[in-house]
Amino acid sequence: MDSRLRGNDGKWWISVGPLLPSLLANGRSTRYECLMELRPDIRFRIVLGLYVACFGIGALNHMHDFLAYGWRPYKWGSPLLEAFWTSLVGLDLLAIILLLSQFRRTGLLLAAAIMGADVTANTYALVFLRIPAFGMAIPFQATFLGFVLGSLPFVWPRRASPFDLRQ
Repeated sequence: MDSRLRGNDGKWWISVGPLLPSLLANGRSTRYECLMELRPDIRFRIVLGLYVACFGIGALNHMHDFLAYGWRPYKWGSPLLEAFWTSLVGLDLLAIILLLSQFRRTGLLLAAAIMGADVTANTYALVFLRIPAFGMAIPFQATFLGFVLGSLPFVWPRRASPFDLRQ
């Protein structure tokens, strides 16, 4: 077998092997073509992993604020911003749960909405409220927002879940 196809000393076969009969039955004639068909799934898992990691970091950061500063860790912000930042613990965790469940479309939309609102709120806090602590966070959050928006067409499920089809 070609060494490029084996991957990590043939370990790819452990995960790909059971899928080959169904892929070969769908008109694929070689193992290489089957492996090529699976590569987008690997990329999808990497992108989904980045989503989960970043939203997990966000939830942990906001949870740290609760543990360190009490039930109102953002008293210095306006009441609306305080409510939004407080809600991010639950929203970030909800996004992770939805992204890992059968409701992936809803999770992707929530992820984009959270990041758009978060970048907007934090930019407002930096520019208008003059809170310098957001100067370092906004570039990273804006980059992740761009990643989320740019990757949506590639990770959007082809089939809707039953929840997404309800009217």
